[in-house]
Amino acid sequence: EQSLFLQETTSIDFYPPGTRSEHVNRRISGVHSFPEDLGFVDSASAHAGRTIMFKELSLLLKVTPHNSSFDDICKRVYSDNILQKSSVSGRKKSFYHLKLSYGLDIQVPVFRALRFLWDFDAGERRMLALQCALARDTILRASAPSILSLQKGEEARKEPLMDLIEKEYHQRYSPKTVKSISENLLSSWTQSGHLERKVRKVRTKATAGPASLTYGLFLGYLCGVRGNLLFHTFWVDVLDATDTEIREYVDESMRKGWLIYKDAGGIVEVSFSSDFANGFG
Repeated sequence: EQSLFLQETTSIDFYPPGTRSEHVNRRISGVHSFPEDLGFVDSASAHAGRTIMFKELSLLLKVTPHNSSFDDICKRVYSDNILQKSSVSGRKKSFYHLKLSYGLDIQVPVFRALRFLWDFDAGERRMLALQCALARDTILRASAPSILSLQKGEEARKEPLMDLIEKEYHQRYSPKTVKSISENLLSSWTQSGHLERKVRKVRTKATAGPASLTYGLFLGYLCGVRGNLLFHTFWVDVLDATDTEIREYVDESMRKGWLIYKDAGGIVEVSFSSDFANGFG
């Protein structure tokens, strides 16, 4: 059984000063599997039909208690129309795609951690939503290097994403669907704060903080990542944070009682505190 008290002693090699996006996603460091029993998905994507649906996720989490079960959430969507859809079919489709992207099951660590961290800082919610969706959406994960490698102010175009989808998923999707997926991906990265809406979608610095750093480290650990590589997975890369900002997030996470970080002569111990673990209770 996966313990929520996570500890590892190792040397952590932070990136040199500058934006981490200069270094991101040349490979998925240390990630060898996406364990489905912990809430990851390595064989599906919601982007064939929808985006990360940040607005709908926000509505859902606003009106459901932290300990709501999957069945409770489902009932609220269908019976109480908490997603504010005009038809039953609209509720069903929205719930289906939200389930694909987030799981919505408090018994599963990937969603349980998202639910715990959601209410601490509204400014980090877009990042938390993206991180969870990255854990469960293969096409979104595949698109990450294309978006994160863009320089600030550089245009994000759908054609490279269409080429990527056609290469990675050869003949699985029709040309019309490929175009739709690429547009949905651009919308998702805009919702997460990595792109901004102008006449063209251009790269901008996303908003992150201690909650999203803690979540990123936790997701990497669940995938079997250990040591300094915990700070080099795409769940941390997407934070768009400088080395200095990452250190600040670590300090703030420790103050909040989520993360334990000890450095003794360059040997670093990283663990999640009992307060953080108990939040999953």
